[in-house]
Amino acid sequence: MDLLINNAAVHDRVTEPGFSSIDPELWMDAFKANVMGPTLVTQTLLKNLRAAPRAVVATIGSQQGCLNTYEEGGIYAYRTTKAAAHAAVAIMALDLREYGIP
Repeated sequence: MDLLINNAAVHDRVTEPGFSSIDPELWMDAFKANVMGPTLVTQTLLKNLRAAPRAVVATIGSQQGCLNTYEEGGIYAYRTTKAAAHAAVAIMALDLREYGIP
């Protein structure tokens, strides 16, 4: 496998507009999809990626996961899990370096 593109998202724009409407179950579902999904898919496919001469793993992020872009509240599940996804990808990149996978 030469290229893996992770593109996962659970968005809560309609069902969770603000602080008073946080849904813990939706938040956990978003964490599983937005953070764990790309990480575990990459882990599952690591053997295939390692077999390629120049494999690449790319993960689609979101500006909503960038902490310095917030100008208003709300959308907790999506924003916090996309921020966590950015962290997971940064950590995963460090681990994948030993296999020559950027």
